[in-house]
Amino acid sequence: MVDEQRALTEAVRTGTRIGSGLGTSEPSRFYAGLWDHIRSADLHDIEIRQALFMAPHPLLVGDAIAAAQAAADADDDPEGLTERATHAIESRLDDAARLRHLRDHVEALQARGIRFVSAFMGPATNRIVPATATTRLLAPDLAGRNLATAGIMSWQPVHFPDAVALGHEPGSDAPAADLFVYVVTPPNPDDRVSFGASNGADGDIVGRVLDRHDMTLLLYVNARNPWIDGFEFAPNDFDLHRLEPLARQDRMWLVVDDSDLPGLPPGTFSSASDVEQRIARHVADHIGNNLDHTAERALQIGIGGTGAQIAHRLPDTGWRGRLYTEMLDPVMLDLLDAGVVAGSHIVHHGVRDDLDDVVVATFAMGA
Repeated sequence: MVDEQRALTEAVRTGTRIGSGLGTSEPSRFYAGLWDHIRSADLHDIEIRQALFMAPHPLLVGDAIAAAQAAADADDDPEGLTERATHAIESRLDDAARLRHLRDHVEALQARGIRFVSAFMGPATNRIVPATATTRLLAPDLAGRNLATAGIMSWQPVHFPDAVALGHEPGSDAPAADLFVYVVTPPNPDDRVSFGASNGADGDIVGRVLDRHDMTLLLYVNARNPWIDGFEFAPNDFDLHRLEPLARQDRMWLVVDDSDLPGLPPGTFSSASDVEQRIARHVADHIGNNLDHTAERALQIGIGGTGAQIAHRLPDTGWRGRLYTEMLDPVMLDLLDAGVVAGSHIVHHGVRDDLDDVVVATFAMGA
């Protein structure tokens, strides 16, 4: 067990390829301080493999958010300004300042050779700079662009059954990362630790590291992380003593983590934008107007406010059917309780079997 600064100094160096856990296994404390460490140690040529960042860490946006918060704190009473025009001008200036911070950060990432590889193109990793008059004037090279087109973000598509393959180079047994960073529970009385609520193939990847000793492990031990059992075919815990060979090689570090687990803010799926609501209305209307083709079919709904809004509207469409989904959120449980969804189904050897009162999903997410 070491302090975090020592762990960062030993584990993250120029040229390091970093991989990390997904969802609540995301080492948010690690990412919160990584950009400061990179700058203070003058590191470069670092690749970061993270499927879906749960927060806009400084590594992703620099100090743009801090600058925005400072501007908001300074404007204690915007409605008290005597001139609306003054407020409008100040708002434009704030936007320009945030854009400059964002542009400076993108240029800093490019200059240091910091790159991201992700299976998801989420807003934290691939935000788009709108092509407005302000952006075209102040940062014409960034207007309408995102991290992918800036050469910083690469998309790596993958099927869930192949997720473990992300731990090694395509067509090779060579590891795709030099360092894996995860959040684990404190050890139980049997000296075992769990990955908590979000596995996401973490158990298989870490198991590979513990078997081969060919990568460095940095584990954040967080007492807020709940103990979750896995299965024989999908382990979610491991014996702490399996870390000893890596520890003897100085390739394993444990850091006490007292930070909150990453999560979604309240209202994430319920406070949809106008565009999301309009899309959901069109989809729901299509389902309801074509029941000859849609009734009794299985829905698959992914992450985001649009899917949640569609699910909200299903009871009014007359549709009844089944759910076979990637993401299971509270709205879908409401549909199950209301009888709109009867359950899931499974196709085995070409024969469909209905699973009443059972929902097949990849993961659950709620806010």
